[in-house]
Amino acid sequence: MVFLDLLKILKKKKTNRFKAKIIGDTFNEKFFKEFKDKLKKINNIKYLGPLYGKKKFSELSKSDVLVFPTKYKNENFPVVLLEAMAYGLPSVASDNGSIPEIIENNFNGIILKKNNANECAKCLQKYILNYKLLKRHSFNAKNKYKLNYTFQNFEKKLFKIFHKIN
Repeated sequence: MVFLDLLKILKKKKTNRFKAKIIGDTFNEKFFKEFKDKLKKINNIKYLGPLYGKKKFSELSKSDVLVFPTKYKNENFPVVLLEAMAYGLPSVASDNGSIPEIIENNFNGIILKKNNANECAKCLQKYILNYKLLKRHSFNAKNKYKLNYTFQNFEKKLFKIFHKIN
Protein backbone atom coordinates (compact mmCIF):
# COMPACT_ATOMS: atom_id res chain seq x y z
CA MET A 1 0.00 0.00 0.00
CA VAL A 2 2.77 2.30 -1.07
CA PHE A 3 0.38 4.99 -2.27
CA LEU A 4 -1.56 5.31 0.98
CA ASP A 5 1.66 5.27 3.01
CA LEU A 6 3.22 8.00 0.86
CA LEU A 7 0.21 10.24 1.54
CA LYS A 8 0.80 9.89 5.28
CA ILE A 9 4.46 10.81 4.78
CA LEU A 10 3.59 13.91 2.74
CA LYS A 11 1.08 14.95 5.38
CA LYS A 12 3.75 14.68 8.12
CA LYS A 13 6.06 16.84 5.99
CA LYS A 14 3.29 19.44 5.83
CA THR A 15 3.00 18.95 2.08
CA ASN A 16 -0.78 19.07 1.97
CA ARG A 17 -1.18 21.09 -1.20
CA PHE A 18 -2.71 18.19 -3.09
CA LYS A 19 -5.75 16.01 -3.42
CA ALA A 20 -5.43 12.36 -4.27
CA LYS A 21 -7.80 10.03 -6.06
CA ILE A 22 -7.54 6.30 -6.49
CA ILE A 23 -9.13 4.72 -9.52
CA GLY A 24 -9.29 0.98 -10.00
CA ASP A 25 -10.34 -2.25 -8.45
CA THR A 26 -8.80 -5.35 -6.96
CA PHE A 27 -9.93 -8.93 -6.87
CA ASN A 28 -7.98 -9.64 -3.68
CA GLU A 29 -10.54 -9.30 -0.89
CA LYS A 30 -7.94 -9.34 1.91
CA PHE A 31 -5.99 -6.52 0.26
CA PHE A 32 -9.19 -4.53 -0.36
CA LYS A 33 -10.30 -4.78 3.27
CA GLU A 34 -6.86 -3.66 4.47
CA PHE A 35 -6.91 -0.86 1.89
CA LYS A 36 -10.33 0.44 3.02
CA ASP A 37 -9.25 0.36 6.68
CA LYS A 38 -6.15 2.46 5.91
CA LEU A 39 -8.11 4.78 3.64
CA LYS A 40 -10.43 5.79 6.49
CA LYS A 41 -7.45 7.24 8.39
CA ILE A 42 -6.31 9.56 5.59
CA ASN A 43 -8.05 12.76 4.54
CA ASN A 44 -7.72 14.60 1.21
CA ILE A 45 -8.08 11.31 -0.68
CA LYS A 46 -11.01 9.78 -2.55
CA TYR A 47 -11.44 6.22 -3.73
CA LEU A 48 -13.49 6.30 -6.92
CA GLY A 49 -13.43 2.58 -7.71
CA PRO A 50 -13.18 1.29 -11.25
CA LEU A 51 -13.92 3.90 -13.93
CA TYR A 52 -14.23 3.40 -17.67
CA GLY A 53 -14.55 5.48 -20.80
CA LYS A 54 -15.57 9.11 -20.38
CA LYS A 55 -15.58 8.98 -16.57
CA LYS A 56 -12.00 7.72 -16.43
CA PHE A 57 -10.78 10.22 -19.00
CA SER A 58 -12.61 13.04 -17.23
CA GLU A 59 -10.67 12.25 -14.05
CA LEU A 60 -7.37 12.07 -15.95
CA SER A 61 -8.05 15.45 -17.54
CA LYS A 62 -8.47 17.00 -14.06
CA SER A 63 -5.24 15.48 -12.72
CA ASP A 64 -1.62 16.60 -12.61
CA VAL A 65 0.35 13.40 -11.96
CA LEU A 66 -0.21 9.65 -12.15
CA VAL A 67 1.35 7.58 -9.39
CA PHE A 68 1.90 3.91 -10.32
CA PRO A 69 4.08 2.14 -7.73
CA THR A 70 3.28 -1.38 -8.91
CA LYS A 71 5.00 -4.26 -7.17
CA TYR A 72 4.20 -6.64 -10.00
CA LYS A 73 7.67 -7.53 -11.35
CA ASN A 74 6.41 -8.59 -14.78
CA GLU A 75 4.37 -5.46 -15.45
CA ASN A 76 4.18 -5.86 -19.20
CA PHE A 77 3.03 -2.62 -20.83
CA PRO A 78 0.65 -0.71 -18.54
CA VAL A 79 -1.87 1.09 -20.72
CA VAL A 80 -2.70 3.41 -17.81
CA LEU A 81 0.68 5.10 -18.36
CA LEU A 82 -0.18 5.77 -22.00
CA GLU A 83 -3.62 7.06 -21.04
CA ALA A 84 -2.00 9.44 -18.57
CA MET A 85 0.53 10.63 -21.14
CA ALA A 86 -2.28 11.35 -23.61
CA TYR A 87 -3.55 13.88 -21.06
CA GLY A 88 -0.10 15.29 -20.40
CA LEU A 89 0.34 13.62 -17.02
CA PRO A 90 3.85 12.73 -15.95
CA SER A 91 4.05 9.53 -13.95
CA VAL A 92 5.87 8.44 -10.82
CA ALA A 93 6.25 4.73 -11.40
CA SER A 94 8.22 1.70 -10.30
CA ASP A 95 11.08 0.24 -12.32
CA ASN A 96 9.26 -2.98 -13.27
CA GLY A 97 8.75 -4.70 -16.59
CA SER A 98 8.61 -2.33 -19.54
CA ILE A 99 7.72 0.76 -17.51
CA PRO A 100 11.16 2.36 -18.10
CA GLU A 101 10.54 2.08 -21.85
CA ILE A 102 7.45 4.26 -21.45
CA ILE A 103 8.53 6.57 -18.64
CA GLU A 104 11.96 8.12 -19.16
CA ASN A 105 13.34 9.09 -15.78
CA ASN A 106 13.37 12.87 -15.28
CA PHE A 107 12.00 13.47 -18.77
CA ASN A 108 8.30 12.57 -18.83
CA GLY A 109 8.09 11.25 -15.29
CA ILE A 110 10.12 9.80 -12.48
CA ILE A 111 11.16 6.16 -12.11
CA LEU A 112 11.37 5.04 -8.50
CA LYS A 113 14.81 3.80 -7.44
CA LYS A 114 13.18 1.91 -4.60
CA ASN A 115 9.53 0.95 -4.69
CA ASN A 116 8.57 2.13 -1.23
CA ALA A 117 6.50 4.92 0.27
CA ASN A 118 9.47 7.10 1.31
CA GLU A 119 11.02 7.08 -2.16
CA CYS A 120 7.65 7.67 -3.80
CA ALA A 121 6.88 10.57 -1.43
CA LYS A 122 10.25 12.18 -2.27
CA CYS A 123 9.53 11.94 -5.98
CA LEU A 124 6.01 13.26 -5.69
CA GLN A 125 7.21 16.10 -3.47
CA LYS A 126 9.49 17.21 -6.33
CA TYR A 127 6.39 17.91 -8.39
CA ILE A 128 4.46 19.49 -5.53
CA LEU A 129 7.29 21.92 -4.79
CA ASN A 130 8.47 22.55 -8.36
CA TYR A 131 5.66 23.57 -10.70
CA LYS A 132 8.09 24.22 -13.59
CA LEU A 133 9.38 20.65 -13.39
CA LEU A 134 5.81 19.33 -13.34
CA LYS A 135 4.92 21.38 -16.43
CA ARG A 136 8.10 20.36 -18.30
CA HIS A 137 7.50 16.66 -17.62
CA SER A 138 3.83 17.13 -18.53
CA PHE A 139 4.77 18.68 -21.88
CA ASN A 140 7.28 15.88 -22.54
CA ALA A 141 4.74 13.20 -21.63
CA LYS A 142 2.16 14.54 -24.06
CA ASN A 143 4.74 14.90 -26.85
CA LYS A 144 6.12 11.40 -26.31
CA TYR A 145 2.58 10.06 -26.49
CA LYS A 146 1.89 11.94 -29.74
CA LEU A 147 5.16 10.78 -31.33
CA ASN A 148 4.97 7.14 -30.29
CA TYR A 149 1.62 5.91 -29.09
CA THR A 150 -1.23 7.37 -31.13
CA PHE A 151 -3.19 5.02 -33.35
CA GLN A 152 -1.85 6.80 -36.45
CA ASN A 153 1.78 6.23 -35.39
CA PHE A 154 1.04 2.62 -34.52
CA GLU A 155 -0.52 2.16 -37.96
CA LYS A 156 2.51 3.73 -39.73
CA LYS A 157 4.92 1.47 -37.85
CA LEU A 158 2.82 -1.58 -38.63
CA PHE A 159 2.79 -0.74 -42.34
CA LYS A 160 6.58 -0.37 -42.29
CA ILE A 161 6.86 -3.83 -40.81
CA PHE A 162 4.52 -5.27 -43.47
CA HIS A 163 6.57 -3.61 -46.25
CA LYS A 164 9.79 -5.12 -44.87
CA ILE A 165 8.19 -8.57 -44.83
CA ASN A 166 7.04 -8.28 -48.47
